[in-house]
Amino acid sequence: MSVTSGFFNSLNGDRRYNAEQMSAIFDGVINDGVFANIGNTFNVKAKSGNDITVDIGRAWFNSKWIYNDAILPLTADVSEVVLDRIDAVVIEINRNDSVRSGDIKIIKGTPASDPQRPAMSKSNDIYQYPLAYINRKAGSTAITQADITSMIGTSSCPYITGILQVTNIDNVVAQWEAQWNQWYAEEVKNADSEASEWMAQMKTDLEAWFADLQIFLEGDTAANLSNQIVKLQNRFEVLAKERAVYDDMEDSNGDLIEDSYGNIIEGKTTFGVATYDEKTKTLCL
Repeated sequence: MSVTSGFFNSLNGDRRYNAEQMSAIFDGVINDGVFANIGNTFNVKAKSGNDITVDIGRAWFNSKWIYNDAILPLTADVSEVVLDRIDAVVIEINRNDSVRSGDIKIIKGTPASDPQRPAMSKSNDIYQYPLAYINRKAGSTAITQADITSMIGTSSCPYITGILQVTNIDNVVAQWEAQWNQWYAEEVKNADSEASEWMAQMKTDLEAWFADLQIFLEGDTAANLSNQIVKLQNRFEVLAKERAVYDDMEDSNGDLIEDSYGNIIEGKTTFGVATYDEKTKTLCL
């Protein structure tokens, strides 16, 4: 049949119309996609464990409508033990005579070391459109929201915003991704630069410390250490006996104080153990 028309009143059943002809009313008026102003546009959310939910929404694909009027729970297969995989949450329009319906389901991906998104069926009367992809890491026990990549509004599953109008956000997503990659690259660069500067400073400080240590320990190491110990012992003995230290005196500007003959004046610092006199309420040395 090359020419069809409709709809006309039926006389004695001579004008009968099927679903294809009814749907054809909207061909060229409504483009394929998810209605942006109905429900929550099939938003896919993680629930717990391997469970997810698909929110309320309405779509038009392949001259067929599909409507989800309540939160739809779905359960994904458990993750693989060794390999990762990517699952897809899809709207499926099945025009086979044995099915003749639309559905929302999870398409299990193929496990691999570099997993790919499952291919969407576009033939044999079965047509699939991705609502989201789920990244299933090997050994994971639960799906998180971070594992879910929404495809609603992209070119593979666009929004219907009005008659003869569809909108996809591929350009917006690409811009966000580019901005994120630029920000991340700059942060990594800055972190690498700061780490390099810190390492260089630590190296310089270590080399300076080691150089000082070499000067201190050059020659007979044991003898040098012994001499330093002896000097400390002598100093301690002086303090222990005399309880005093003699040092050159300096004024407030740090200059040495001299007497009228030009001799440097020494000051004496006395150390002692103080006791508290309960009667006089004073400290005594």
